Amino acid sequence: PAAPAILNGVNLKIATVDLPVAAWYPGLREAELGEDLQTLYLEIEKARKSVTATTPLSGDSPDRRLAEAALAAAEGKLKSLKARTAVERARHIDGAKTADELAATAGTAERRANQLAARHLVLVQQKILADATDKAKATKDATAKKKADASVKKAGQVLANAKKALTKAEAALKSNAKDYEPLSPTYPKSSTGRRTAL
Repeated sequence: PAAPAILNGVNLKIATVDLPVAAWYPGLREAELGEDLQTLYLEIEKARKSVTATTPLSGDSPDRRLAEAALAAAEGKLKSLKARTAVERARHIDGAKTADELAATAGTAERRANQLAARHLVLVQQKILADATDKAKATKDATAKKKADASVKKAGQVLANAKKALTKAEAALKSNAKDYEPLSPTYPKSSTGRRTAL
């Protein structure tokens, strides 16, 4: 059989090949976006059920505040994802001139989502601390008491860090920056063209 052309001194024309957006930006693939949205819709549905199941149905209670904060955080993540998707589509698919305006909206939505998530975390840690404190107070055995007190101390430290994160997130809300997290990592927009040449 004859030798492959590449071994016969044939000149290969190698040129870079522009890749489709889906190839270098996985976050804009319809399948991945659909999965991310579905995950958030399910999270919101679960949070709404928790709010509904919380007693009393009206009025204020720690459990209800926690459930409402979880719902707000989930809805904030959904708004952020939609806003970031809109600007990334505008920039990389549609070529819309409104990308900068959309970027400002995306940045605001993401900072708001971060603040809501931080607020929810504070409430979660407050509950953990309260439960740990109650357990420590009810513990009579000396060895178990020492362990329970250590849990209280650790929960207190975690809560303090959560409060600091909330303060930072609330301060960030004052910013008008257009920066935000991309939907996913991105990769080179073009290929070397070597495979195409072969």
